[in-house]
Amino acid sequence: TDPDLNFDGVLDNADRETDSEQFLIGASVLGATGPVDHVFRASFNSVQRENSADGTETDETTGERTKLSWSPSIETGAHTVTGLIDFEQEDYERVGAASFFGDPNQSQTFETLGVGGEYRFSQEAVDLMASVRHDDNDGRFDDATTWRVGGGYRFDSVNGRVRASAGEGVKNPTFVELFGFFPASFVGNPDLMPERSIGWDIGWDQSFGDFSYSLTYFQADLEDEIFTAFNPDFSSTARNRAGESERRGFEVGARADLGAVSLSGQTTYTTSQDDAGADEIRVPELTASVGARWALENGVILNGAVDYVGEQDDLDFGTFPSTRVTLDSYALVSAGLEWPVSERFALTLRGENLLDEKTVDVLGFNAPGAAVMVGFKLK
Repeated sequence: TDPDLNFDGVLDNADRETDSEQFLIGASVLGATGPVDHVFRASFNSVQRENSADGTETDETTGERTKLSWSPSIETGAHTVTGLIDFEQEDYERVGAASFFGDPNQSQTFETLGVGGEYRFSQEAVDLMASVRHDDNDGRFDDATTWRVGGGYRFDSVNGRVRASAGEGVKNPTFVELFGFFPASFVGNPDLMPERSIGWDIGWDQSFGDFSYSLTYFQADLEDEIFTAFNPDFSSTARNRAGESERRGFEVGARADLGAVSLSGQTTYTTSQDDAGADEIRVPELTASVGARWALENGVILNGAVDYVGEQDDLDFGTFPSTRVTLDSYALVSAGLEWPVSERFALTLRGENLLDEKTVDVLGFNAPGAAVMVGFKLK
């Protein structure tokens, strides 16, 4: 990895290395007792990272996450009611030598118990849904109650459907944002508050035989957005924004099924401002994609796509103070092939960024160039 050794905002080549080991195990059990269906899920995830500089280990971090959930559901005619009990525990430990910048050694635990319910109604042209969830954050943060409602109505006379939804969400800070410690570069902030957002959307879906399209307008307001703040000593930390950040836009999608060939496309226009009224960095106003899929009679499947990302702003930390710059737009071409050898085995060929475009989504970091991958698929 490349650090900023002389604190000029530009990364330098250096002997910095991170070794990571991850272990994940999970299981789900489905069953029924009378009219009630049940889903039980359990998982455990462990990640251990060792960081070294110039061949010497500097610190070690271990993160573990345990999740348990039970979701009962009952359906009677047009009505469906689903419940949820969800428990999650995260453990974080960091071991390393103390330095001028502080003592990195710490052990933290965070538990959340969530309880929720959802109601759905679907009959003829009408579909409705409403859900609510409450999270007990074990005193680390304030308990949170979030909700979502939505519905749609189908107009058979014109083969169209209007839909709308609104909801509120909460995202807790990550352990790195809370307790991360990278000497001379990043120090966690244990006083962070969760991000909270409220948003809504309205849309229309229309079909004409083998052709269909959709239109959607969306808007969301984000409170206590977490961002990276840079200090005068060139270190950084995570903080909450004082005001609201806003994001709104519209999306258009279309699809055509022409026998063995299907075509699809979508474009999204987004405007976003932070709490100071400035455009948010690394959020392009315009993104778009077009794709095609061709299924041959012998089972061979060909596909291709073009993905476009418009101009977006970023910050150049090679200057002091940092200056705002504009990253160029780009388009990526990809293609794929799936060749069945038997009913259960197929060979695959996939190419990404076939024109070898130089793309940058974060200033100073070039994205991968052209790549071709060969593989297989078992069914």
